[in-house]
Amino acid sequence: MERRAKTEMFEQLRRESAEGKTITGLSRKHGTHRRIVRQALSKAIPPERKKAVRKQLPIEAVKRFIDQILEADRQAPRGTAAHRGTDLISGSKRNCQSIA
Repeated sequence: MERRAKTEMFEQLRRESAEGKTITGLSRKHGTHRRIVRQALSKAIPPERKKAVRKQLPIEAVKRFIDQILEADRQAPRGTAAHRGTDLISGSKRNCQSIA
């Protein structure tokens, strides 16, 4: 929900609560959780949304290896790239040259 719309909803919830409506009734009418109604009654401005903190993937360890595979596939004959990639990753040395 957009910040402005949520602020307006908070204002409306506060007005209707002052008229004597219950928290459960307000949550049903507006289609929100009772927790949101309680937040609206305690504070006039909705809380800021938390930013998600995501862990950085450990791709740096294998990034150089992947780049080497892709470069070797660019130079390989047409139609052999898929087999070369799986052979390199699995460690078998069937039909592929070593990448150094």
